This record gives sequence, structure tokens and C-alpha cells, in this order.
Amino acid sequence: MTVGELLEVIDHIFPWELSEEWDNPGLQIGSRSTECVGILCALDPSNESIEAAFRFGCNVLLTHHPLFFGEVIQKIDTGHPGGKAVKNALGKEVNVISCHTNADSAEKGIASCLARSIGLKEVCPVKPSRTSHFVKITVFVPHNAVNSVSEAMANAGAGEIGNYTHCSFRIEGTGTFMPQEGASPYSGEMFKLNLEDETRLEMICPSYRMEKVIRAMISVHPYEEVAYDVYPLDNPVPWGIGRIGMLTEAKPCSLVINDASKAIGSAAKRIIGDDKKNAIVVAVIPGDADRLVSRVVNSGADLLIAGEIGYHSELLARECGICVALWGHAESEKIFSHIVSSELEAALAAKAQCVKIISI
Repeated sequence: MTVGELLEVIDHIFPWELSEEWDNPGLQIGSRSTECVGILCALDPSNESIEAAFRFGCNVLLTHHPLFFGEVIQKIDTGHPGGKAVKNALGKEVNVISCHTNADSAEKGIASCLARSIGLKEVCPVKPSRTSHFVKITVFVPHNAVNSVSEAMANAGAGEIGNYTHCSFRIEGTGTFMPQEGASPYSGEMFKLNLEDETRLEMICPSYRMEKVIRAMISVHPYEEVAYDVYPLDNPVPWGIGRIGMLTEAKPCSLVINDASKAIGSAAKRIIGDDKKNAIVVAVIPGDADRLVSRVVNSGADLLIAGEIGYHSELLARECGICVALWGHAESEKIFSHIVSSELEAALAAKAQCVKIISI
């Protein structure tokens, strides 16, 4: 498996399209054509992580935080920690890949995993993604090919609604066509108007799966020219930054915080507000939650589980009676390594790919 193929596998777990517009995920250092012999999963692309990758015989370092972030890189000072990391990675031939806000937003991402670990139901993003949306793909298919086309589209990621797969709508109708010089029609006569009994097949899919679904659809469709439409939808999306949901029953904030501590692997460093009060609506925002506190307030949350927030956001939470538990930015996101290594192992096993994966 090459680094480029690994990037495609990662896209299935943490779709690159889910990254915020200001973010810089993906291949940071290296080449897509390099053969992947081992993957080290870590939170940061530090010199320590690069050294560990080299020591464990891994030529790919997969991190949550990007090596290049913020301002456009105009120079690399090898005396600076960032420049030293670049030099170190190049010298040791370690390819560096980051999954940042795409791992924050994805349904298999950090926030979703924490939300599930504390038993939240009816979960939705605190800040829904603006970079991705749902689309509806409509294609016209002869009756005898509907099932094969539908199956191909479903296998590529279409037709998933909540806990249901292979969702579609079908209606019968009549299509018309007139084959011209050079055509090789599936049915009908050349240079004549033909009427064909067809099924209108509709399936929904995320925009980040659209191209794959269309390729799969065309690959099994019997027509020489496939007629299809793509409609952008305004349906609420289940991906985005942070998660908010409901507990099955009210319980003291302190008990919910304890459940979160078990999932994160460390105790909260600071608790703001009354942790003895009952919570039913809980928001989970690993990392920096500062800009999202007002959304949490407006959502009616009783408890916020986060990495860090600023002074004024703390005042807002206090005034609104929201309990806030803070672990620190890095501590709240450390489970990234475990999540991505587990997901990669499952994905590569399904492809019969044997690549060493280590999590630190």
C-alpha cells in the first residue's frame, strides 16, 4: 500500500472534505508514491513523535494536529522546533499526515466517540459542517438493472439514513431516445424515436461520497450514456464540530464527568459551576471550545465537556448556569491515536492489507 492509497483509506474514516476551510490537513511531508511499511499514530507531529516512528520502523506518522498550520510557510528555520521537525522527518524518511478538523467533524471522530462513551442519544453537531452537505442522486435505469445499480450505489456510500442502509425511492416511467451515427444503444432502433420502460431511482448521499457513488453507478449501468441528476439538499447533517445530545435519564454532572474521564483516560483538570446539579443535555467539544460556548448556551445544555475555553466564555457559562469540565486541549484529544489506529486496523484488514500500526 502506498501513502496515496493510505490517504484514500483515511478519507473513508475521516473524509477530507469535512475539514474546515481554514485548516490544513492531509500529507504534510513525503510522497504519495512511497510504499507504506508502518504507521505510527500520535497527537502531535513533534520531534519526539518523529523519533518514535523511526524507532518503531514506521515510515508514516499520522497525527491529529498539522505540522504546517496558520500562516503560509515562507521559510523553514531548522533551529526552530517546527523547522527541526521538518528536517528530522525528511532525514529519517518519515511521511507526515495530519487529520485535524476532519477528525473532529467525522461521525467516527473524536467528539462522536466521546459522546457515545458517556451514553448520549439524539446526538447532533454543535456546529454543523459548512463544507459538506447531502445530495440526492437520481438516475434512470431499465427495470432489469435497478437492483444492481442500487446495490453498487449503496456499496459506494449512498442510501444511508441514520441506522438504515440501502434507502432509495423508485418510480416507473418512460424514457425516450433517438440513437445517432456512432451510437451503440442498449435497446431500440437507430435513427428512430424509441420509448423505454425505465425506473427513476433516487438515493441520498454525503457530498464527500458523491463522486465515488456516481462512478459506481456508471460502472454497472447498462446504458452507453447514463442520464442522471444531482440535487443539493438542505437536510441537517450529522457531521460537524462538537456533539450535543441527551442522556437517557438525568444524573448529576459529576457522574457524567467521571464517565468522560474514563473515556479520555484522565481526570478533569478544572470544573466550573455546580457539578452536583443534574444534567440531561450534554455538549462535548474536545480541544478548543471557546468560540462555541455561545452555541452551547443557546442549545440549552446543562453540561459542557471540553478541552479549553477562554475567560469570557467561562463568565458566560457561569452566568447561564452551565457546568463546564475542562481537561486541557491535548488531554481531551489524546484518544485520537486510539480511534484512528483501531479504525485503520479494521479498514486495512477488510482490504487484506498487512501494515504495522502503532499508537502512542
